[in-house]
Amino acid sequence: IGMARSCPGSLSYSKLDSTSHHSPSSSEFLPEPEHESRVAKEFAVDGEFHRKSILADTAHLHMPTGGSQPHLVEDLEEVSSVISTGLQRSSAAAPVAKSSTSHAASQLFGEMQTQLQKLISRHRPPERSTAAVKWAVARRIAEESLYLELWGSPLDAVNGVYKYVQQEGDQQGPPVFQHQRIPERWLYVATPGSWWVGTFESMKKQLARGCICSEPQLAGTLPHEVPTWEVALDEEWTHHTGTHFFLLQSVEVAWQQTIVQVAQVPVVCVSGVVDAFADGLYDFVPGKNGNVGQPPAFQHQQRPNIWLFLAEDQRWWIGNEKAKEQRDGLGLAHSARVQPGTHPASAFGWHVRNTKVWEQCPALQVQTASGAPRAQDRWAQVACETQPLEIWGTDL
Repeated sequence: IGMARSCPGSLSYSKLDSTSHHSPSSSEFLPEPEHESRVAKEFAVDGEFHRKSILADTAHLHMPTGGSQPHLVEDLEEVSSVISTGLQRSSAAAPVAKSSTSHAASQLFGEMQTQLQKLISRHRPPERSTAAVKWAVARRIAEESLYLELWGSPLDAVNGVYKYVQQEGDQQGPPVFQHQRIPERWLYVATPGSWWVGTFESMKKQLARGCICSEPQLAGTLPHEVPTWEVALDEEWTHHTGTHFFLLQSVEVAWQQTIVQVAQVPVVCVSGVVDAFADGLYDFVPGKNGNVGQPPAFQHQQRPNIWLFLAEDQRWWIGNEKAKEQRDGLGLAHSARVQPGTHPASAFGWHVRNTKVWEQCPALQVQTASGAPRAQDRWAQVACETQPLEIWGTDL
């Protein structure tokens, strides 16, 4: 199974380095080997082959008192019947009411949106204020919001979260922010009045030098209020319309709005992947905190080790559970970079791995599957309809 990692190039302040790719072995995506005590059997379901894993020593035969016929004593901790790849399904077996989930998500979205509007509205300087007053207001917003996020830049190494650093910069001037994943990246206002992403040295000297910059801005303008940014690519400065800074709260509100949408329609259908086993229906599986303000993740209904998730590189990926848990850009296919709150059905620019290169895949589609039942709903229905079974022909 072809796999690949999206590796951002190192940061260059005059030129974007070429992107390298790492192609791990196929074992990174294959199911873990069965335990020694298990017996793996293949059987067909709907024309496809799946793996069923059972314990070899599940059945214990005991002679009942006063009788000659054996009866079966089941140990529920030993009985295991897992349909698909042989991995335990990580989603809950008991169905969760979609209506209650959707209502709770909608209520949280409204509360988060109200808090964001209050944050923005309560820090407005008078129109005729000095630059010092305007920057003081901007610093108060930075102190309360604390984080900014850069999305959509073609330079993966500078995208991500920037934290307000109160100790840096002129205490009467613009706030300064530091990249949380790469501490050498700083976001600051240079002497000409434009915002820059550059090195620690450039920040200290307020030099107009770096890899991303804005036009000179009015006093008090924070990065999330800048309409356009320029990016240094191939030794040239280019306006990049997809590059934007956001307040952390704005990003959370955008994703919460998407959570409301997926709570209402929790199933998506993926088709057109070169590796056809990745096609099929995927269920929205809430995280431990219900994905409040976070991107949703979707699990394949038949192959539970396959997930559709948003990685740290701001692309939707189809990959395994380990990559999903770490939000690692690793898998079978990925979209182009997206903006906060982008549902995978709205993502574009899908690419698939072809040997050692990534190729565009116009045939790959992700669509909402309105009305399609989740896997857990199917299993719950089967559990209600299950009747006693008789097993014939075994030696036990």
